[in-house]
Amino acid sequence: MCEPDVRELSKGQVAVIAVAAVPMVVAGVVGAWSTYGNIVSVFHRSTAALGVVGFGEGGTLVLAVVMVALTMLGQATPALVRVGVWVVPAVASATGAYVARNASESAIFAVTPLTMTFAAEGLALIARRVVIYRTRVDADAQRRAARRAMRDAATLHRISWHGSRARHLKSDRAKWWHQAAVWRLERRIRPTTATAASELIAVHDERVVRGAAGVLDAMYGDTPAPAPELPAASQPRDETLAIEQAPVQERPALDVHSDDALSLFEPAVPGALPAATPAPAPRATQPAASVQQDITPELATAVDDALRVVATDDSMRLLTAAEVAKQKGVTPGTVRSWVHRNKLKPARRDDDGRLHFHPADVAELD
Repeated sequence: MCEPDVRELSKGQVAVIAVAAVPMVVAGVVGAWSTYGNIVSVFHRSTAALGVVGFGEGGTLVLAVVMVALTMLGQATPALVRVGVWVVPAVASATGAYVARNASESAIFAVTPLTMTFAAEGLALIARRVVIYRTRVDADAQRRAARRAMRDAATLHRISWHGSRARHLKSDRAKWWHQAAVWRLERRIRPTTATAASELIAVHDERVVRGAAGVLDAMYGDTPAPAPELPAASQPRDETLAIEQAPVQERPALDVHSDDALSLFEPAVPGALPAATPAPAPRATQPAASVQQDITPELATAVDDALRVVATDDSMRLLTAAEVAKQKGVTPGTVRSWVHRNKLKPARRDDDGRLHFHPADVAELD
């Protein structure tokens, strides 16, 4: 088991901390002595004064020692102890203000017990910082983070419950109510760590940049350049009319396990002539939609599987935004605006945040 990495305080740091702690202790002692003198001047009995000092300053001293001891042990201070450090001197202040003979004495008697609170909080803060410096562990921060995580987990459970109710209920009013509850609960979720906060800020900045790129493209009219029109190949008019008037012939359905179906995926051999097929018997002209109906489900499934394999092939080289812009004759900002408008879906994003696109997705663009 590895030992924790503990940093030691230097002699200078120890001296500075000791010098800073001395005034706090002196302030607490002076406050207790002042409270004792104030109560003696009113009741003329030392026992009554000692009782008030014992409750106010003594109780605060006990709670302060507990705070410092727990902090030095690397444990979180209970909320009851933190509240008691302030409540006990406040009660002593109220007692002093009540027994005072006039308004001036009431103000003085009320502020003197609070010096012990300042001394206790100051000593506890120094002890906590020393422990954090040496062990790099903040027990109080961990306790608050754990409590916040439990609260967020309960909120997420309620969000999932309301979302499930909104999806499965048939009443429109009930759906609206549960969806509104989801939005209300979403406002309570906050990032619990600095890493989560930085990632959320990065996502927000990226969305802002993408939105600004789309707005600027629309403002300056940065639209894709039209593709040049190629001259149509010259063709005799008689042959064109013959092709247009030729009836659409139905092709027989192919079995995906036959040799004829496999031959559709084989590359064409240059110079090879197509195999001669017997002329079909004349039949009535059918629309082109009937040809699609003759494709068997097995063949359609095989074609879909082949396209899916090509789309998910990791060995295929992806295109960057600059390459897509050069291929389509636009600027990279236009490509980012396509992504923002869900017109083009990126295949992946590298470590530097650059987008990469699949050639098949780029080819499907208008």
